[in-house]
Amino acid sequence: TSTKFDQLQAMAELVISRLVEQLFSLAQREKLGKDVEKLSNNLAAVQAVLFDADQKQFTDQSVRRWVDKVQDFCYEADGVLDEWRTAILISEVKNEEEAEIGLSLNKVCFPCIRSSSCSHNHYHRASLGRGVARKIIELNKILDEIVYEKDRYTFDRGGIDEERRRTTFSVPFLSNKSEVYGRDDEKRNLINELLSEGSRHKMGLRIISIVGMGGIGKTTLAQLAYNDDQIKAHFDRRIWVHVGDPFDLIQIAEAIICAMNATLPNLSKLESLLSCIDNSVRGKRFLLVLDDVWTEDWAQWEPLERSLKRGALGSRILVTTRKENVPMMMRARSHIICLETLSNEDIWQIFKKRASLEENCVHEHEHELEEIGKRIVKKCNGIPLVATTLGSLMYSKRSKQEWIYVLHHQLWELTDLKNTLFAPLLLSYYDLSPLEKCCLLYCSLFPTDFEIDRDDLIELWMSQGYLDESEDFERGENCFRNLVVRSFFQDLKNNSHGIMTKCKMHYIMRDFLQFVTRNRCFKWEVGEGTERANQENEATRHCTLLLRSAARIPISVFDKKLRTLFVIRAETSTALNLDLLPRLTLLRTLCLRGCGVENLPPGIGDLIYLRYLNLSDNSELKRLPYQMCDLVNLQTLRLDGCTELRSLPGRMGRLVNLRHLYIDGCYQLEELPKGIRELASLRILDAFIVPRNYLNNKKAMELGDLNKLEGFRGYLCIHGIGNLDDASDAKKVELRNKQDLVDLKLNFLQCTGPRRTEDESKALLEAFEPPPSLVSLEIREYHGAAFSKWMDCLVNLRRLVLNGCPNCKILPPLGKLPSLEILHIEVMANVEKVGLEFLGVEPGGDEMEIESCSVLFPKLEELCFQDLDRWEDWSGFSYYSVISSSLMVMPSLRFLKISNCNRLRTLPDFMPRTRVQELTIDSCPFLERSCREGVGRDWLKISHIPHIRIVRIPQADSD
Repeated sequence: TSTKFDQLQAMAELVISRLVEQLFSLAQREKLGKDVEKLSNNLAAVQAVLFDADQKQFTDQSVRRWVDKVQDFCYEADGVLDEWRTAILISEVKNEEEAEIGLSLNKVCFPCIRSSSCSHNHYHRASLGRGVARKIIELNKILDEIVYEKDRYTFDRGGIDEERRRTTFSVPFLSNKSEVYGRDDEKRNLINELLSEGSRHKMGLRIISIVGMGGIGKTTLAQLAYNDDQIKAHFDRRIWVHVGDPFDLIQIAEAIICAMNATLPNLSKLESLLSCIDNSVRGKRFLLVLDDVWTEDWAQWEPLERSLKRGALGSRILVTTRKENVPMMMRARSHIICLETLSNEDIWQIFKKRASLEENCVHEHEHELEEIGKRIVKKCNGIPLVATTLGSLMYSKRSKQEWIYVLHHQLWELTDLKNTLFAPLLLSYYDLSPLEKCCLLYCSLFPTDFEIDRDDLIELWMSQGYLDESEDFERGENCFRNLVVRSFFQDLKNNSHGIMTKCKMHYIMRDFLQFVTRNRCFKWEVGEGTERANQENEATRHCTLLLRSAARIPISVFDKKLRTLFVIRAETSTALNLDLLPRLTLLRTLCLRGCGVENLPPGIGDLIYLRYLNLSDNSELKRLPYQMCDLVNLQTLRLDGCTELRSLPGRMGRLVNLRHLYIDGCYQLEELPKGIRELASLRILDAFIVPRNYLNNKKAMELGDLNKLEGFRGYLCIHGIGNLDDASDAKKVELRNKQDLVDLKLNFLQCTGPRRTEDESKALLEAFEPPPSLVSLEIREYHGAAFSKWMDCLVNLRRLVLNGCPNCKILPPLGKLPSLEILHIEVMANVEKVGLEFLGVEPGGDEMEIESCSVLFPKLEELCFQDLDRWEDWSGFSYYSVISSSLMVMPSLRFLKISNCNRLRTLPDFMPRTRVQELTIDSCPFLERSCREGVGRDWLKISHIPHIRIVRIPQADSD
């Protein structure tokens, strides 16, 4: 069988083993041999019984308390070692500064480690050793008590069977669309209800409810209807809002307004928001889905319902809820769909699909496993979520014994696991590796319906020490992928590179993780004048703080031993007071994204254990205190979207552990400090800024300095290319040699000096030739007349955006790019014609050349033309009508949008042969008339497209 571990075992496996390793290093450096040896031996004794302790903690409260003590000890021991490592690191940084600039040690002040201000390094090291020795002795006393108490219980000793440890596995196929079984009748009835006409005078605004227990498939059924082609065509607007508990009317109203593409009022007061909803839905037939509603209070619901009543006849509200009283409260008793559990046969289909994933993925002894599997399916009690989870678990099992082990596991006998719903989740959880367990449990901090970004999540894991600093992103990516495979995440999304980067967590899964973490992680909701904590405890180490209205961070938060603090604000009209922040001296992870932060306290430098700091989307933040450069452990600094940030601290070279620096969207930032080039650990720098007076600016980082970042990877945006003196400066960056670069943005915006000639601009673009491995490219504010030949060689390019290129009259030949999937052409004022050159065919070429081009734009799925003021003609192969039937042009095209192209009159002849699913024509008067249903001359070219949206303007009828 696979080895299983609980949360404690995971922490012991991951943390204790590293503690032992680091303790030996400490013993050698600080001469603490006997005390460290004793600590290590005691840790090993505790670790040996953790598996059995986990099994007994569900039925024995005293065992659970002992488990909590072990966890607290692990945090304390890790904190001592972190203090020791940080003190050594600060000492090394000081020595380097002394060697470089000749300053004496006592003039360089670092906070927190008081002995570091001593005049002599030898005395400092001796003092440090004595301090650590005292703390090791104290840790031994605590651990002695834990070991003594351990002996009171009859724990079985069971170590880790390394040969049978579950290894990380790769999957041949992973879809972000779940297979749905057994809901055909419910889907048909729901769609009929949504499409049926009725008298609003008799029926009012029709509300339809889907009611059922957690995990039964309410949200899945709602999604099936929401994304149905008939529903898309029937409603003018579709809006999806996750509600959850509590019923936050302001948050719900804001989500509806954003989904209606309306502008949020300046004052986020409820009355103004509801008035905005009233105006936005007026005369429109809308479908509003309110997912996971809990409130039974009519007073909370009535104001929202009142604001929605002006929608057009046929508007619908679809509600999903676990509570039978919700439809009655909403006065929708006659329109209820009650979801029952699925049959064992339907559950078996879900289980079998997840267990195999592909038809050609055949287990050994499949006929025997099928018999066992059908017995396991009976334990799912007809709940699809349970079948999905168990099926994902069994995918990694290959032997009959492993399947039997799951079938007869003792967890099925426990009756207090949330009505047995958590039992299968625990089975899947136990089967994870220790690393995956720790990483998954950390996700309990995210609020309901929170969209999780994969890269950000991996950086959070790194900040907590789950991934070694020496480990690259790859292990974190593997961990994320395995959690996805195990169905712990849902609503998966890919980025423009086709890589899965976004996901969410089902509310049942989040409740399960909170059940497992108990009092270690908690969510605290603070309203104006009130404080409401969920499972607040002195043992809490990780906190998500939800600030409602103008509420402030409670003072009690700053008295805890927090390692993580997420602050989420519903309203940012007032600045967030962070004066007490330096009291959280153990903090490793701090997220203040979009919190209205205007200033950071100078004491931020005291948080020397901080690994992750997220300040993104704080539009009022203008400067950072220089004390931030004391954060020698900082690995991730997110400043993207801080639109008013003017500068970065000059001594950023001190941030010796910085790996990820995000500054894209900091539009007021004029340069990067030179110290960034010294950051040997830096892997991601998402933006480089070419400063004004480039050659004479000695304090700013130069383009050539990017080559000193040896581990640099991922994506890069270069702003202000027009500020360069000539192409020789651009060549220094040697982009072509950066094989790990997948996403590149080139912005030629020029701040000062005479504007570049067309030839100078083209030479600059030539110098920025990227590697052939590039996947995404954006070129903005380019003033050359033609694009570089290297664009023809980007065989892996999947996304291309050309924006603001005023001198380009002819689009580049892109039709032969084999991988291109997304193409946006925007703000190209001088383009008058899009023809054969764009498709990659030379005008006037012979028939043999054209016949050789059997497919043009073979993988293009999304095409957008916007703000091409002079564009009049979009031609295809009308000149070669004899042979054009042998060509395929854009065979994969699904989405086509043409916006603000005032002179365009017609669509190309190849349009009827495409497979476009959605066509949007916005503010194109001539084209709108040409595409009118049944009468326009281009109607036959687009009549096969299922979803056509034409936004008409008053000038549409005039020539």
